[in-house]
Amino acid sequence: MGVQPSDFEDHSDRVSGDYNDEISYRSAISRKYYYIFHLIREENRSDFSFGHGDHGRAKDLARQKGGRSLADDLDDLRDERNRADYDIDDNVSDLDLATFEHDLQDFILEAKRQGLIS
Repeated sequence: MGVQPSDFEDHSDRVSGDYNDEISYRSAISRKYYYIFHLIREENRSDFSFGHGDHGRAKDLARQKGGRSLADDLDDLRDERNRADYDIDDNVSDLDLATFEHDLQDFILEAKRQGLIS
């Protein structure tokens, strides 16, 4: 059956809507990142190997289509996902989640303008 990129976003919204604790904020950030990563990959299938290196390839593609700024914004989203998943001694709050969601929406708007996603 598989899943669609939007399933990651929907799951993130359910987690953050149903729970108010740090692990839910971390999970929501992680799932939202994977939403945009998989969306980029699905909409640009011929540019990906669907294996090792695809995160870097997404950044390269963002740079090709939208310049360094768009690539840096995607990299920043990935850094926040890594922080949420791996830096367990850092505190991640509802404000961090809200900031991530805002940054993600800005990225999506620019990625659409640049033709990275539709």
